[in-house]
Amino acid sequence: MVLDGYTVATPPNSAGPEIKKKSCLWEQPLLGVANSLLVAKQDSFGGPEDAAIKDKVREHYKAILRAIRRDLPKLLPATEHADHLRYTVIKFLVAVGEGCKLNE
Repeated sequence: MVLDGYTVATPPNSAGPEIKKKSCLWEQPLLGVANSLLVAKQDSFGGPEDAAIKDKVREHYKAILRAIRRDLPKLLPATEHADHLRYTVIKFLVAVGEGCKLNE
């Protein structure tokens, strides 16, 4: 939803409360990393920047998963925001699966 993470004040004449939707701190960065990995996969040249991104994801993969796990309850409800979070996590996991070889 467009208003996720932003405070929207109601008009002065309105009796309604202030609307506040709290987004996860990892939501936008995770989407950016997923998009970068997917673009790097499609790029047949694969420059040094792509390799650096993949190395950073490999290095911080467990920390990324810990951050997602902390907010796991936000992914459970049947809401638009939870749908978006689930989509973001799945997109990241697919991008990692297709673009990075993780050493466990």
